Amino acid sequence: WMEDYDYVHLQGKEEFEKQQKELLEKENITKQSKLELEQHQLKQFQQLEKEIITPVENDISKWNSPPSSLPSNTSLDKQLLMFYSEQCENHFVSLLNSIDAFFNCITTSQPPRIFVAHSKFIILSAHKLVFIGDTLARQAATQDVRNKAGNCSNQLCELLRTIVSATKMAALHYPNTAALQEMVDRVTELSSQTQLFKLTLQKMALL
Repeated sequence: WMEDYDYVHLQGKEEFEKQQKELLEKENITKQSKLELEQHQLKQFQQLEKEIITPVENDISKWNSPPSSLPSNTSLDKQLLMFYSEQCENHFVSLLNSIDAFFNCITTSQPPRIFVAHSKFIILSAHKLVFIGDTLARQAATQDVRNKAGNCSNQLCELLRTIVSATKMAALHYPNTAALQEMVDRVTELSSQTQLFKLTLQKMALL
């Protein structure tokens, strides 16, 4: 899957979900090698897969829980930011679960086919945050909101490309310690960047 990896900026929801599904299905470890996976590994992958297929909603009219205290004159941008901040929080938790599982597999010296599979779950989880940033950059009326959301989205996207590249190198040169460390460092950086993205949305929503 790493050879075909790409993320298309500013795509529609249907195209985004189709791309997510295609990437998930490529070399899907839970379908490929159930017999070779330990039971706890299989359960973990299946749980991560379940979280991955939870979609990002981009239709604010389907917002189930807008705060009842929201004044009627609240700007559309503020509503959008609150709507996406709420989703960002949920998808961020899924991403952290993927990152924790990845770090655990590195700590327990799992082979490339396992850490490559975990890396894909990280990429797919983080893509949802990139998609949220892209969507805000397209839907927001305020230039400042569009710029901040777009910049965050672009930074995350570039970081995901470096993770794919570092994972590829770590798999090719396994068990080279330097290559594994580079991959771990990039994933650690992603954890920090996505936290910053989440806080940026929350901060803008409170303005």
